[in-house]
Amino acid sequence: MRKKGYTLIELLVVVAIILVLIGVSGLSISKAMKRNDYSNMISIIPKAISVETNKAFEEGDEKTITLSLTSKYIEVGGTEKFLPENYTYSVRIITRSSLDDTGTEGSTLTTNTTNTVEFPVDDDGKITSVKVDSTETTGFYSKSHPSIFVERDGESFCRIDIISSLYITPKIKVYKPDGSDWTLDSKI
Repeated sequence: MRKKGYTLIELLVVVAIILVLIGVSGLSISKAMKRNDYSNMISIIPKAISVETNKAFEEGDEKTITLSLTSKYIEVGGTEKFLPENYTYSVRIITRSSLDDTGTEGSTLTTNTTNTVEFPVDDDGKITSVKVDSTETTGFYSKSHPSIFVERDGESFCRIDIISSLYITPKIKVYKPDGSDWTLDSKI
């Protein structure tokens, strides 16, 4: 006579299949969240910089773009746009030999204790200096310029270069890490 129910082997196979499905879906959810965070960052930061520098140029008025490293937002025109929370943001100097070059990382302008970074925009829409907690660094041009580095868990996530002086308003380039180098994001 056959008993109703499942054998222990059948139950173990079902549990194993469920665990594999949970593992695979967990990885894809994590990747989807990273893609979403990347999309948010590359839409918020470059757009905020472009809009504010264009306003300065059109209105012939000086503006300030503020990046809060502790509260994780970028402020333009009195409006705060919040950035994804699980990332660290820093500002560094990039030096390049040509505009096609991805550049080499120079000095870091921010530290773990830095609260805010201000990008003063002149009335021509150019960013030629950076203020880190009110201390000004100047001398930026197309081959030496500020860049916003974004990291997660100590690993590079993206880099947003703000290239000024050759253009009426800054040219924004977004890079993704590619091993030990950077790759220009062609979607921007």
